[in-house]
Amino acid sequence: MDHAAAVGAADAGGLRRVASLRLPEQARLQVDSLLSVIAALEVQLDTVDAELPRFARGDQRCQALQSIYGIGPILACHLLAEIGEACRFRSAKEITRLAGLDPVVVESGETRRRGHLAKAGSPHLRWALVEAAVHANRRSAPDVAVYRATRARRDATVARLTVARKIGKRVTTRSASSSSKRPNTPALTRSALHLSRRSSAPEVE
Repeated sequence: MDHAAAVGAADAGGLRRVASLRLPEQARLQVDSLLSVIAALEVQLDTVDAELPRFARGDQRCQALQSIYGIGPILACHLLAEIGEACRFRSAKEITRLAGLDPVVVESGETRRRGHLAKAGSPHLRWALVEAAVHANRRSAPDVAVYRATRARRDATVARLTVARKIGKRVTTRSASSSSKRPNTPALTRSALHLSRRSSAPEVE
């Protein structure tokens, strides 16, 4: 069972417990009303979760993104929705700034050092790139040497963020290439994508 399925099962169990509670009449009416809203949202979530893999299979841009290690159909859709047409970027480094993955430079006297993440961009894009770097420590990962070297100097979080920046540059390059080959492609809206159970975006430290 994957993470999304596990969360769904836990949520379903909680909803059944809430529905079975013995409550005063007014409280029961309010709870039942909220349960009806949740049930309607579940239908929309099921529709989006089923549509995203189909979209990824038929979209050349998503196929190009999935050629990058760590990116599957859901992350490909997520990245496409956040980035749009990558040809608008003048350099691959711009996606790092767009995702808020660029570190703040702290200056003190004659010293300069990198501080915490700027986090000035899209939290959803930041999450997607970091999620793509989750398996960077595997032997088969193309960035395993970079990951291990950075982890040895700093820690696992910094190592993953370093790999996420490298993945971001690859995403820009692959997206720009695939978009130029097929310019008239349907848009994948961020609002539709964010409905997906599989694309929650927790804050990245």
